[in-house]
Amino acid sequence: MLEDLEEQPNKKDLASYSNRRALFAAMVAHFAVFLFTTFIVYTAVPGSNFFSWHPVLMTLGFVLFLTEAILMFSQQSSLIRGDRKWQVRSHWILQVLAVVCGVGGFIIIYINKADRGKQHFTTWHGLLGLIATISCAVQAVAGIGLQYPILIKKFATLAQAKVYHATFGLLNYTLITLVLNLAMWSNWAKRNISGFSWYGCIACIDILALVVMTQVTNNQLPRLRRQR
Repeated sequence: MLEDLEEQPNKKDLASYSNRRALFAAMVAHFAVFLFTTFIVYTAVPGSNFFSWHPVLMTLGFVLFLTEAILMFSQQSSLIRGDRKWQVRSHWILQVLAVVCGVGGFIIIYINKADRGKQHFTTWHGLLGLIATISCAVQAVAGIGLQYPILIKKFATLAQAKVYHATFGLLNYTLITLVLNLAMWSNWAKRNISGFSWYGCIACIDILALVVMTQVTNNQLPRLRRQR
């Protein structure tokens, strides 16, 4: 009896500590999103030339919209409060915006290279960026199946599909953060970003990767598996 009473406060303390830690990580992630997005948009000066829209659109899509779409499902990290239905709807809207910006950024760089007579996908950044953009679009389409389970009932249960969606979403986000890291070694980044700013950008990208991976693996996936 005494042991049970002693364990109860400890469990509450652990839960409280875990919540505070998750809240702190979420605040850092939101700050990193804001800082990185603002800095890249400011540095690129959208509209100054045709290429300038590539880093701007890719940053808006894969750093701002996609990250916030994933963080939407945590009570500690979501900037929008509401029930589960509202979270899902907001996630879907942000995901669509991420895909639109990603595809737009891809079209910009493709046209820019074609106009200059340069070859496409000759770097890891370009090749993996193409794969990440396609994967993000596939994830968005797959999310439709979660909204309309009748479309996927022949292949998987709704609970299984949610686990698959979260797992592949995590893998896709990991790939995107790798592409973003590679972008910091591109010719454009070398010309426009240096010193402390360069290291700050790398830190922001890696912080986002760490926070999202931790949230999905420690919170979202275990919860979804329990629903199976």
